[in-house]
Amino acid sequence: ALRPPLAPGSTQSQIQAAFDQMEPGDVIQFRNGTYTVDDLLIRRSGTPSKPIYIRGETRTGVVLKSSLGGNIVRFLEASDVILESLTLEGSNSDSGTKARSRGISFWGDDNSSPQRRVTVRQLTIVGVDMGIAAWKSTQQLLVYDNMLIGNNKWDKEFLESNRTWNDDGIRVPGQGNAVFNNSLSGFGDSLAVHSNVQNVGVHFYRNEIKFSGDDAFEGDHAVRNVTFYDNRVHNAMTLVSFDPV
Repeated sequence: ALRPPLAPGSTQSQIQAAFDQMEPGDVIQFRNGTYTVDDLLIRRSGTPSKPIYIRGETRTGVVLKSSLGGNIVRFLEASDVILESLTLEGSNSDSGTKARSRGISFWGDDNSSPQRRVTVRQLTIVGVDMGIAAWKSTQQLLVYDNMLIGNNKWDKEFLESNRTWNDDGIRVPGQGNAVFNNSLSGFGDSLAVHSNVQNVGVHFYRNEIKFSGDDAFEGDHAVRNVTFYDNRVHNAMTLVSFDPV
């Protein structure tokens, strides 16, 4: 069902209320405009045959902008959701190893079920310390056709310090995830599985990394069938990391 669109000027509470009313198969669209949001929660799930769609009227015309410099969007145990065609704008200021400003976070406690079948596509994420990052196991995530620009710089101040180390571009630990056709710059570990979970069948391909202050690909805690291929890396302090071995 196509729900009433969200209009410019909608408050955080109005947007959150609309999100909390979504049912499987619903489509909710932001009209072109700038929306101030902080830690907007996605906590409703669709089904494999009826995902929930959250989209912008146009990719560049809809901007979800953070005022506090924390999470812009956070998934809480939500599955079968498609997030597409909009822009997320963070703090535009590096917070060092604290990595406070985050575009999309997947969050849940150790006892919760993995978040499954979430698609993130055709987004522009700018001015963040972390782009798209999961903090627990996920399954069957698709992350593609996105442009991510982080707060790190390719200069002496950043590269001769540890301030880039926690700034992950796209981190998707878990099983059956695919990350492809994305453009990234301004992060520490541009692509990663990381996190101490079973990382199996996670694939990174055809991504472009313009510069990376730490690892272009951090495969730490990879278990098996984790691939990194056909990516173009222009500048990176380290190409790949696999720890522990």
